[in-house]
Amino acid sequence: ALGCVFYEVLTGKPAFAADNLSRVVIRVLRGQYDALPEQPYSAELRELVGAMLTHDVHRRPTVNDLLQHPSVVQRVQGYLDELGAAGDTVSWSTW
Repeated sequence: ALGCVFYEVLTGKPAFAADNLSRVVIRVLRGQYDALPEQPYSAELRELVGAMLTHDVHRRPTVNDLLQHPSVVQRVQGYLDELGAAGDTVSWSTW
């Protein structure tokens, strides 16, 4: 579900969009979605979203996996640094 939400936030459309419910179900069951375009999305982001949308639930990253992903760590740390520069007391434990 998180992969679907993330995909929709990025693209503005559902990951498994189709013109009728039967086709949506087929796309979900097959794990078929339109790949994120190369621009403006980095290869790392496309790979992360792809992993989150993997059909096999056991192969999808957990929340802990996502929070430990290098690009996520880098962006969260940057966000926390910005908040700290603004005078807020924040850390990974409060985020």
